[in-house]
Amino acid sequence: MRPLTAKMNASLRLSALFFMMFLAVGIQLPYWPLWLRAQGLDGEQIGQALALTYLAKIIFNPLAGGIVDHLNSRRKPLIFLGLLTACGFALFALTPGVVAIMALTFLANGLFSAMIPISDNLALMKAAELHLDYPRLRLWGSIGFVVAALACGRWLTQAPPEMIQPLMTVALAGLAALCFALPDAAVPLAKDLPTQSPRQGSLRDLLGDRRFLAFLGVSALLQMALAVYYGFATLHWRSEGVSEATIGNLWSCGVVAEILFFASAKRFVHRCHPASLIAVGGAGGLLRWSLLAFTSSPPLLMAAQTLHAATFACAHLGAMAMIGRIVPAPLSGRAQGLYSSVATGLIPGLTLPLMGGLYQSFGGLTFLLASLFSLLALLGALAMRRRM
Repeated sequence: MRPLTAKMNASLRLSALFFMMFLAVGIQLPYWPLWLRAQGLDGEQIGQALALTYLAKIIFNPLAGGIVDHLNSRRKPLIFLGLLTACGFALFALTPGVVAIMALTFLANGLFSAMIPISDNLALMKAAELHLDYPRLRLWGSIGFVVAALACGRWLTQAPPEMIQPLMTVALAGLAALCFALPDAAVPLAKDLPTQSPRQGSLRDLLGDRRFLAFLGVSALLQMALAVYYGFATLHWRSEGVSEATIGNLWSCGVVAEILFFASAKRFVHRCHPASLIAVGGAGGLLRWSLLAFTSSPPLLMAAQTLHAATFACAHLGAMAMIGRIVPAPLSGRAQGLYSSVATGLIPGLTLPLMGGLYQSFGGLTFLLASLFSLLALLGALAMRRRM
C-alpha cells in the first residue's frame, strides 16, 4: 500500500499545483488587458506591456532552469518564486503611471512565468518516477483556468476592472502557500550513472542539436499565434459588443475542450510522434484564427474556441514529449527554460508591439496574422516529422 499511497499523494499535490497556478492565469490572460485599460493605457501601450511579459521569460526562465539543474531540486525554487510573485503583483496597487506599470510588469511576470516550466519539469519527472498520467495532472490546470475565467467574467459584470489586481494577488498568495506542500524530484548525479548513460550531455550539445533548434522555431510560431489571441481577443470581442459574461464563456469553452483532450490523451498520445501532435496544433490554429478574424457571432466563436484542444493542448503535449525524447535528463530544467524563454517568450515578445499597432489599425483582421503563423508551424512540424 505504501507505493500506492505515495503515488496518490504526489498526484493530488501536483494536480493542486496546476489548479492554483492556472487559476491565476485564468484571471490574468483574459482580463489583465482590461485592468491595464482601466489604468489609462491605450492599445499600443497594452501591446507593449504584454510584450514585456513575454520578454521577461528570456531572462527569468533560463536563469531559473539553470538554478533548478544546479540545485537538483524543483520544490525549493518554486517556493521562492511563488512568494516573490505574490509580492510583485501586490505592488501593482502602488504603481501609478505607465512607466512604473511597465517596470513591475517585467519583474512580476518574469517571476511568475519561471514557475510554469519548473512545474512542468517537476510533474514530468514525478510522472516518470511513479508512473503517473501527466495529461491528467495537467488537466487540473485547465479546470482552474475555467473556474477563474467563468467566475471572473460574471463578477466583472458588476465589479470594476480595478478589482482584477487584488484578485490576482490573492490567487498567487494561495499558489505560494501550496508550493510548501509539493513533492520534490532530483536527477541522479553523474557519478551515480552508468559510464555510457544516455543521460549525459552538455548545454552546448543541446544548443547544437538541430532537432531542438527546429523544435524551438516551430513552437515559437505557434506561440506567436496564441499571443495575438491572449493579447487582443477580449478587447476585440468587447469592442464588437460581446458581454463580459459571454467573453468568460468563450474563454471557458476553449479550456473545456482542452480538459476533454487531456482527459483522453493517454489513449493515443504515446502512439503519435511528437512532431505530429505539434502539426495538429498548427492545423487547428489555421482554422481557428481565420474564424476569429471574420466573425463576432457567439455561436461561431464558441465553435472556434473548441479548437483550443488542438492549438494549445495537443501542441503542448507534443512539445513536452519532444523535450523528453531529445533532451538528456540532467539538462531537462534548462531545456524547459529555453523552450519557455525562446518559444513562448522572446519571439512572441518581440512581435507583440507590432501586433498591438496592427490591432489599433485593423482590429480583428489581425487574427489573419495568427493564421499565417499557424500555417508556417504546420509546414515546419511536418518537415520535422519527415526528418526524424
